[in-house]
Amino acid sequence: MSYPYFFIEPANINSGEIIIDGDNHNHLTRVLRAKSEDIIELSDNKNYRYITKIIKINKKNTFLEIIERKEIASENIIITLFQCMLKRTSMELVVQKSAELGINGIFPVKSRRVIIEDRSAGDKTKRWRKIAEEASKQCKRDFILNINERISLTDIKPSDFDATYLSYEELDKSSMKDINIIDDLKELIKKRSDSLQTLKIGFVTGPEGGFEEDEVKDLISKGAKPISLGSNILKAETASVFLASIIKYTASVFF
Repeated sequence: MSYPYFFIEPANINSGEIIIDGDNHNHLTRVLRAKSEDIIELSDNKNYRYITKIIKINKKNTFLEIIERKEIASENIIITLFQCMLKRTSMELVVQKSAELGINGIFPVKSRRVIIEDRSAGDKTKRWRKIAEEASKQCKRDFILNINERISLTDIKPSDFDATYLSYEELDKSSMKDINIIDDLKELIKKRSDSLQTLKIGFVTGPEGGFEEDEVKDLISKGAKPISLGSNILKAETASVFLASIIKYTASVFF
């Protein structure tokens, strides 16, 4: 049976009791019409997941009794998306689907052909984080998808990862050779499985206008691995979701 699921702050956990307040309390009581004895699932977004039971509700808080606490297992792969910023609905779709697919973090990236304005940057980031939290709740992830502060394309450091894949739609027209991402991931996973170390994967996808060739060459010179997503030209948001799916599926099969 599926129960309502929320993320809570560790500060709201006290011994055998948890207190839900703010927006989560309002959603629980006004939208879901929760009542005493209802079962609620929670994550502290750090170490533990909880199964709880409502014991009391007042105007500002919902009080829960902890029935079961389970430690969240450490992840064997950490995946970070460097997403060149897209128009509103497209960027929001990428955030939502990345949460559902289990991507760990997103860096919004400014590249030359990004067409959205930098104005209201804080408001956009705040909205993306809200979407990430809602999508993470909906699919009952252990952790909320992390939306980082925006960076420039030149700030990306492929050396921080075991592999950083770069999707480039003009690869077949250039002198650059692509790699087989599945074979490359399988080899990396085998090495990490033997050493029991967490695998860190980054991937970079472009804006609606794509990358300029010198941007691609600069990232490759820093260690990024160029890949092609096939002969069809994909929309920017489709490319991000498609590539995220490939990485997650390959990891689930071979880890």
